[in-house]
Amino acid sequence: MLEQWGTPPAAPAALIDAGLWGRTSDGYEFYNWHAYQPRKEDVDAERAASRERMRELRARRKQGKPQKDAEEQEPFGRTGPNGSENVRNPDPTRPDPTPTSKEVEGASRGSRVPEPFDISDDMRAWAKEEVPLVDIDRKTIEFVDYWAAIPGQKGVKLDWGRTWKNGMRKQQEFAERDAGKRPQKPQVKIPSNEEWMYR
Repeated sequence: MLEQWGTPPAAPAALIDAGLWGRTSDGYEFYNWHAYQPRKEDVDAERAASRERMRELRARRKQGKPQKDAEEQEPFGRTGPNGSENVRNPDPTRPDPTPTSKEVEGASRGSRVPEPFDISDDMRAWAKEEVPLVDIDRKTIEFVDYWAAIPGQKGVKLDWGRTWKNGMRKQQEFAERDAGKRPQKPQVKIPSNEEWMYR
């Protein structure tokens, strides 16, 4: 079977060494298969529970009753044990479950780059130690201009202090690279007055 799939000959041995596969009398087996793949019984039980929830929901709507505890219900997806542990495995028909309102509220939203972007004493101390070749005042102006010009969500960050540090590290790399490329000035000996006189 592995040959039919075009599997490289070294792949099974590598997977066994990594502890992902085991050798059996008739081939190979996956380790911890049920830890990562739901069993048929679990899938069938989840589907039956979903059908029952939808039946009850439709019945309530038909009777004109408000949906009880709408915010408390779990989104689509498996939230119970799947044969090994209590993990949230998405339903294969809905791979990206909709987050609950509590999850959305808990998520940090990030922000655009602050203007003015103040460099604290701690940031200056960090820069002196970590990025000594960078003129942080000049490069911070470039940093703010760059991020202010990025449109939409790409210009939103959760932690501007860390983003700034990453930017300054990149500037340090550029400075180190450029320092290695600078041609060495030739050593020119300037003759003294006496030497000029006797030429």
